[in-house]
Amino acid sequence: MYAPTITAFEKNKEVSLSGTRAFVKFLLLQGIQGLVPLGSSGEPLAPTMDVRKAVLDAVVEEAGGKVPIMAGIVEYSTRAAIELGQHVKAAGCNGLMVMPPYGFRPPKRDVFDHLRRV
Repeated sequence: MYAPTITAFEKNKEVSLSGTRAFVKFLLLQGIQGLVPLGSSGEPLAPTMDVRKAVLDAVVEEAGGKVPIMAGIVEYSTRAAIELGQHVKAAGCNGLMVMPPYGFRPPKRDVFDHLRRV
């Protein structure tokens, strides 16, 4: 079973990498078989690209190669999705979970073009 990870936040609304790491540690202790950071339950669009990369790096480091990681990519821009995908690859993740962006319904052809390019 792959478990989605949350992106933890501090009271001041800043991302909490230590909180995110603690959640990963908790999931590993529960015996999960894989992690899905930055998916639909991990604040995929709200943080900046740099913050999402930092969250991903924290998850990968905390997991320490114990389980596979399928990083989520949700972007309105294909260029940004590719940028995050390149970071995912460099970070050592095992795969991607690419989702079309929320909130609008482009033609299916455009969605498939986006997914193919990523």
